[in-house]
Amino acid sequence: MDQGSELIRVAIMTSAKVAHSRMGDNLICADERAVYADKGYESIARSAWLAERGIIDGIMRKLMRHSRDPHPVLKARNRRLAKIRGAVERKFAVVKERYRWRRVRYRGPVKNHLHLLLRCFAMNLRRADAWRGAA
Repeated sequence: MDQGSELIRVAIMTSAKVAHSRMGDNLICADERAVYADKGYESIARSAWLAERGIIDGIMRKLMRHSRDPHPVLKARNRRLAKIRGAVERKFAVVKERYRWRRVRYRGPVKNHLHLLLRCFAMNLRRADAWRGAA
């Protein structure tokens, strides 16, 4: 999702057995100024890839292994990033609540992926209309 306009830029549908963190690189268009994501997307390779392209790494950090209390700097960073990521999480809530999409409706990945893209398109149209009306 684009942070400024709140329009959905990329959506990918996979089977349930594919971890969402594996699809993280496919969600990055490489023209962003910053990438914000939850702890599941954290990896050294992804952070290096973002740094090579000059993209700000806004991926939340996990606790160090065998650590009970997070480091204060780590905790503050994750809290700061959580406020930014809240806009994306609200879009997921809209898809689930307003569009009543709790589970896929069709058999086969192609139809369900198309269904996801149509919902994202509808959300973008609604957002663009609201944005145009505010201007």
